[in-house]
Amino acid sequence: HDDGTIPHDNPFGNAVWSYGHRNPQGLAWHPETNNLYASEHGPSVFDGPAGGDEVNLIEKSKNYGWPLVSHEKHYDGTERPLIIFTPAEAPASLLAYSGRQHANWRGKLFFGALRGEGLVRLELDPHNPRKVLVAEKLEGIQVGRIREVMEGPDGAVYFATSNRDGRGKPAPEDDRIFRLSLKR
Repeated sequence: HDDGTIPHDNPFGNAVWSYGHRNPQGLAWHPETNNLYASEHGPSVFDGPAGGDEVNLIEKSKNYGWPLVSHEKHYDGTERPLIIFTPAEAPASLLAYSGRQHANWRGKLFFGALRGEGLVRLELDPHNPRKVLVAEKLEGIQVGRIREVMEGPDGAVYFATSNRDGRGKPAPEDDRIFRLSLKR
């Protein structure tokens, strides 16, 4: 609950809703279905092969597999990711766009990519919340590592760079916040 109390219908009788998550970076509620989605980093070489970043549909009491499952591996009783990114994109956020400013992008998922240095858009099948129809890195966005993406009160998509964290190649004016103009 908003006040920090545990809902009576949580599946394990405590604060845990789901498990087997390696390194969640972003959570977003879909504006039409109210489904919860998460972006997660895959292994970091010391704990498994590089890559294997995921976007998952998060459901009550489900096991998302970590540390037994990563990349394309699957065991009975674990959930498969909606999409896997190898080589790594390093998703650092997640937004389910409301469509207030651009109706044709309503319900699309966006995440900032640290390693992949860009903004990624995912289009879900409106009839199947587990199926990604389109995954694309938006063209023309070459500003380095993107840490956060969010929707502003005006309905526009904003994103912030993360080039001064010791892993990027900062330009003199970094770090910055950008407003995305979506094509109609």
